Amino acid sequence: GSSKEGPKFTYITPPSVTKVEPATGSTLGGTEVVITGTGFVEGATVKIGSSATAVEVVSETEIKAKTAATVAGADSIVVTDTKGVSAGGPTFTYVAPPKVTSVEPATGPTTGGTTVKVKGTGFLKGSTVKIGEEATSVKVVSETEVTAVTAAHGAGAVEVVVTSEMGSSSAGPKFTYVTPPTVTKVEPSSGSTLGGTAVVITGTGFVKGATVKIGSTATAVEVVSETEIKAKTAATAAGEDEVIVTIAGGGASKEGPKFTYIAPP
Repeated sequence: GSSKEGPKFTYITPPSVTKVEPATGSTLGGTEVVITGTGFVEGATVKIGSSATAVEVVSETEIKAKTAATVAGADSIVVTDTKGVSAGGPTFTYVAPPKVTSVEPATGPTTGGTTVKVKGTGFLKGSTVKIGEEATSVKVVSETEVTAVTAAHGAGAVEVVVTSEMGSSSAGPKFTYVTPPTVTKVEPSSGSTLGGTAVVITGTGFVKGATVKIGSTATAVEVVSETEIKAKTAATAAGEDEVIVTIAGGGASKEGPKFTYIAPP
């Protein structure tokens, strides 16, 4: 036969997770999530790949928590409390923050205005770019390419940083701001429209490979030092033309002195 009036065994339904919002976040952690389900009791713990922090049991059907740093990928939401361990719940996907691998060009004038192409990974819609200062005209071409325009910044090398909702890039390549050349004097300040006038240009920021334009592109350009250039004028129509020196990656001089072309008799 069977025993009678014996002790009772109580079956307890373990917690169950039905939803998590948001369902994605950075591998750096720190994403605040709201977990919906049933059977949540005070003291419950949450694991989303790694043990979540700041766990707050709001009610039997809601828990708030923060993700911890975890490698990229999808992980199940697991709630554990005195009733047991949840199973078969939804997943949360960890996404790596942006990574910058190259910037072209890698130099530009301190006055800003250089259009750069930034390449890397993890570039999401709405990403921002900082190259010393916040870049303008940012366009996310794809997950691996962003174009942007530099803002004015002091001379020197700065890291290119891309920031998305998943975090900011780090240890990326550098962009170097170069002070544009200035022209303060040209001697002589006039010559024949036939060209061939040898001139000495004085200023600052002259580097090897600089080019000179005096109405037309000058010839025989020789960078003597950072403050002096020798060149010869090319044939140009009569009139006044600004002396402009341009250096690679550093832009062109502005508001320099004038050279006057005079037609021969």
